[in-house]
Amino acid sequence: MRWLVVAIFLTGAAFAEPALRYPVGLALDDGSNRAYTANKRAGTVSIIDLKKGSVSEVDVDGRPVDVLALNEHLVVADAKSNQLRFLMRGKNLEEDFAIPCSGEPTRLAAGRFNHTIAVSSTWGRRVEIYQADPKQFPRVKRVHTLHLEFSPREMLFFAGGKQLLITDAFGGSYAIYDLSQRKLLINRKIPAHNIRGLALDPSGSDILFSHQILNPLARTTFNDVHWGVLMANVVRSIPIANLRSRRGDVLRKSVLHRLGTSGPAAGDPGTIAIHSDRVVIALSGVSAVLTGPNFNDLKRIEVGVRPTVLGTKGGKAYVANTFSDSISVIDLQKREAVDAIRLGKQRELSMAEKGERIFFDAKRSHNGWLSCHSCHTDGHSNGQLNDNLGDNSFGAPKRVLSLLGVGKTGPWAWNGLVDKLEDQINKSIESTMQGSALTEDEVEQLKAFLMTLKPPASLLPDDESRQASIARGAKLFAKMDCARCHAKPAYTSADVYDVGLRDELGGNDFNPPSLRGLAYRSRFFHDNRAESLVEIFYEHRHQVSEDLSPGETLDLSEFLRTL
Repeated sequence: MRWLVVAIFLTGAAFAEPALRYPVGLALDDGSNRAYTANKRAGTVSIIDLKKGSVSEVDVDGRPVDVLALNEHLVVADAKSNQLRFLMRGKNLEEDFAIPCSGEPTRLAAGRFNHTIAVSSTWGRRVEIYQADPKQFPRVKRVHTLHLEFSPREMLFFAGGKQLLITDAFGGSYAIYDLSQRKLLINRKIPAHNIRGLALDPSGSDILFSHQILNPLARTTFNDVHWGVLMANVVRSIPIANLRSRRGDVLRKSVLHRLGTSGPAAGDPGTIAIHSDRVVIALSGVSAVLTGPNFNDLKRIEVGVRPTVLGTKGGKAYVANTFSDSISVIDLQKREAVDAIRLGKQRELSMAEKGERIFFDAKRSHNGWLSCHSCHTDGHSNGQLNDNLGDNSFGAPKRVLSLLGVGKTGPWAWNGLVDKLEDQINKSIESTMQGSALTEDEVEQLKAFLMTLKPPASLLPDDESRQASIARGAKLFAKMDCARCHAKPAYTSADVYDVGLRDELGGNDFNPPSLRGLAYRSRFFHDNRAESLVEIFYEHRHQVSEDLSPGETLDLSEFLRTL
């Protein structure tokens, strides 16, 4: 393992070599004036002295995606080695030990009950539960692995740390896990997508969710975008009793707090925190933070570019700005930014990196209501229906397609009418987002970023029985000539086909979407009418000339989930 302490630098002093850090995780040390950031792009952890404003940096030779302070250790989730690294919180963060975690870790959460650490894996579709033995520390062991029907991201311990709320990275699914029973209690949905923040209400009776709501009945007209009819950026407070209930309306007695106005809006709300009598909300898409004593009195404060995570301590909020490699310091009583701590000089951006900033910039839309990421979450999809001019008409909402692998899935749009990716980019910015036209350079930059988006890794099972089912499904795929429309390697084709489906306007010719990453979709067809792969073949009989047995339907579904 290679460990390198990079030069300590102070405001006004010489910085280390220019780099891109991209802080995506933040931990505040309650026992000192220190904060730590997980710098995903640079493979480093920054150590910030909050009192002096000084920064040092440790190279962890990995891809750190989150950090948390646990006793005398700093726990780093490393998505390169797929490990949890336990670093001693000394001057140089020397590694004490590491333990493997399955899949690619995304977020960390710590609970008081039995010294628990939870690790979510969005692309592994699992959450792993670890427990530390304080009498034999550093003994840390995995006690449970939760395999979920959705892609998890954010997590929150509540009920004295005995229960864990897990939310969907893309849509509105959530689950509740009970640590004492080691049992998944609830798996339900709320009308939401892009859930990026969770917080326990001070009363302890409600949980706050920051998220977005895409209205399938709205159209991407100027008025619907301007007034927030198309995309709402919100915090919703939901009673815990409702979240725990298996039946009934989960939104009963919930309270919806709309963020922003028709000018300026609050695109892509992120982390939310409650500190004493203050609420703090990161607005990732518009580089701002909202804070105030309640949701009726929130003041907007400009910070660095793309604030994604934040923490509070001693009457201040510390906000990690991913794209500007900085920490904004906000005085919560004065409601103003009082400092900005640079993590280091940034090198010149590549074309794709400039395009990435455009993709996540809600200011590119009219008044800042939404970014490309708002619908195509992290390049994938929120799975919602959107009525835009993708098919050159209003009145037939279509499912938002994933952009993972988009460079090899042309032509674009559900009816395959767009031959150039550049034209689709312009159409999305100007027609869907009602934003100003991009320059030719900006179009090329955004295209360069989209070309970097690769399909996720396959969800391959470990047990032999499922592997046998997958093999049988592959043979069925070939026998049924599915590759006529879904040809390798992208499992799509350039033509349009009448597959027996019609939209609200009578359209029946569709370009087949890629089957790559199919396991990460929750609904299917252009209008989301199918709720499962089995339903596609068993109920809708999609391209099935002969009846499939239940076993054959299952085999074909298992194979498709591996693409």
